[in-house]
Amino acid sequence: MFNKNIYNMYFIIYPDGEEQEIFSPLNFGDIVDVNGNLCEMKDLDPYKIAYKVVGCKRSDYYKESTWRYKLEMLNRDQVMDEIGYRNTVEYKEKLDEIYKKIEKRILKKKKRMR
Repeated sequence: MFNKNIYNMYFIIYPDGEEQEIFSPLNFGDIVDVNGNLCEMKDLDPYKIAYKVVGCKRSDYYKESTWRYKLEMLNRDQVMDEIGYRNTVEYKEKLDEIYKKIEKRILKKKKRMR
């Protein structure tokens, strides 16, 4: 029987061409720190070095898959824009939840009035 177990290796490639192995996969557009760890909202800071994943290449050799993620360094303004965007998205999600709750209450009141 064919064994489908594949060993995955992940690397990040810095803008200067250096490679570093990381231990979890990334997605296109993810923002990572110097060590390749995903940056959460609380981790983003315009005074810290941050990189954005701008490319991905996969190569296979027998049962080994190697993923290489190309990084681009973000400047201070780009990090500030990302913080603003993430805050806007979170704010919109919270407002959507509130609107859904209000709609449910209105529908319940309409049903009671009938």
